[in-house]
Amino acid sequence: MHIKVYRLHDLSTGHVCAYGEQAIQLLVQHQLPYDDHRMSEHDDAEYKRKHEVTTTPQIWVNGNRIGGYQALCDWIESRDNLEKIAD
Repeated sequence: MHIKVYRLHDLSTGHVCAYGEQAIQLLVQHQLPYDDHRMSEHDDAEYKRKHEVTTTPQIWVNGNRIGGYQALCDWIESRDNLEKIAD
């Protein structure tokens, strides 16, 4: 499984997305490996324009965009439920 997190984390301005931080914490909590793509405010704006989204973070799993923080929560919950059924 390959998870990518694209989030605003601009050290030059001090602007850090709280939902991006929460997404990272959630992935760590569930021991899911991820690539963290921290973006400047300029890169964040370009990313939103290119992918036609209005917010970041945006999470991708195996090349498919699942959405933002709440979508990640839902994805992890459904994944955990599937694992419980399989056990």
